[in-house]
Amino acid sequence: MTKLVLIFSVASWLYSAPSPCSTATVIIVRHAEKQTGQDPELSEKGRQRAELLAEMLKDAKVKRIYASEYRRTLQTVEPLAKQLSLQVIRYAAAESQSFARKLRLQASGTVLIAAHSNTIAEILQGLGIEDRIEVSEDDYSGIYLVTLCADHSVLTILRYGD
Repeated sequence: MTKLVLIFSVASWLYSAPSPCSTATVIIVRHAEKQTGQDPELSEKGRQRAELLAEMLKDAKVKRIYASEYRRTLQTVEPLAKQLSLQVIRYAAAESQSFARKLRLQASGTVLIAAHSNTIAEILQGLGIEDRIEVSEDDYSGIYLVTLCADHSVLTILRYGD
């Protein structure tokens, strides 16, 4: 029941949010739960979360999908990319803020970014969000929706999964 409500919440927000100034919507998620080790893959729970994300965003009209150079971010967005027949575009996690600044200037439509707990705040700042958002190391449930406007950006935070 919770998953259905959350799926409805994301779809409802994307289709009904007032956007008289909207040039683009950027959806940022942290990679799903991971195994241990250097550049780990997703755990079973992480793969389930990635599938849930794909189900939630399948009708969100995502036009581009970005993931950092790490396996866990790619694996988080792969189910949606396959479903939408989109190629995942890689970016360097160390350059998250400059990547986001460039994206802010070029973005149109709906874009998805898979990031990390320590880079989400940088991406949000690069997109024009002034509030500093902290993502804890054990939080995989945040969906950060940024509506880009010509002179400002608006942030909405939602949660998904367990």
